[in-house]
Amino acid sequence: MNRKSRLCLRSALIALAIAGYSRPADVPSSYLQKHVCRFIFHGRDFRKGIEHERGHGPVGISGAVRSLAEHAEVPVCFEALRSSPDEAIVPIEINAKNTTVKEILDQVVSQDRRYVYRERFGLVEVLPQGADRDPTDCLNTVIPVFRVRYDWNGLIEQLRCEVDIVSRDPKAVVPFPGCGGSYPGLPHPPPGLIGANFENQTVRDILTLLCAKVGNMAWTASFDAPRPSCQHHAIGVYQPRRWSPSDTVPLTWSRGLPEACLKCHYHEPCRSK
Repeated sequence: MNRKSRLCLRSALIALAIAGYSRPADVPSSYLQKHVCRFIFHGRDFRKGIEHERGHGPVGISGAVRSLAEHAEVPVCFEALRSSPDEAIVPIEINAKNTTVKEILDQVVSQDRRYVYRERFGLVEVLPQGADRDPTDCLNTVIPVFRVRYDWNGLIEQLRCEVDIVSRDPKAVVPFPGCGGSYPGLPHPPPGLIGANFENQTVRDILTLLCAKVGNMAWTASFDAPRPSCQHHAIGVYQPRRWSPSDTVPLTWSRGLPEACLKCHYHEPCRSK
């Protein structure tokens, strides 16, 4: 099979996979066009930021993207460049009013031009320039077969396991990896069992399609190596519209910003567009 035929086959497989993933009813047609009343991010000195969880600056694009995702409650998947102790962080500074997620991301990537963003399969992805075409990037590794039926935490654990197996043997076909592991899971994952059936699709596509399937989910990826290899990767997921634990016993969970945050003027509903 020549390269053109392989690309056509892969496109057809992705189309079939997308067909099996229905967009939740409350999801907008484009997250990039979601209106944002106010967004402030101070990457040069994070202590001056309006975020409720304070830290020390400088803070770069990964912190800005995560803050935007949780503030706007928009799933933004993020792939980081390899971090180097010798490489200075590019601090992100945003002070936006009455705008959209797209316009904020335009500002973000204009300040750190190593990154681009796009909307794909209904989710927003922020990734290094050319990462989606880099054959050495673990997220572009093709998984021959991935068929499982687990709860969400178990599903992500098995995907990580499958990535580890295929990175050592690209031709390995392990439909049900059955790996043990101690990967940390979400404290309040999506309910029920989630079925997955993928053939000859990349890790990147599988992650994005799985997040799109359950809704309110995005993935992150980072690498501790000269190249974004599978042997030195960390793949995680998070919920942009987060779940917050109560201070009471027994413990209960509430979806969305904590009540204390909702009383802050920064999170008030939009008065006008």
